[in-house]
Amino acid sequence: MGLESGGEVESLVRALGGECIEARENAQRELLEIGESALPALRKGFESTSDLELRTRARTLILRLDRIERRLDLTQA
Repeated sequence: MGLESGGEVESLVRALGGECIEARENAQRELLEIGESALPALRKGFESTSDLELRTRARTLILRLDRIERRLDLTQA
């Protein structure tokens, strides 16, 4: 997937707390595909909201993407 604009990534992060479960799941899947470049927006979204659904999904993605990033670092070392 190509590099998404910051606004698009932030919109996906906001969608993690949306009303529709399908929209939340689609946003989570897209953010995972975007990869580590989504981490700053995910961290910002996690830290700036009290929405439990958004925080839970953002935290899950942050942990998952951090693990992927660390594995890549180890294979390149």
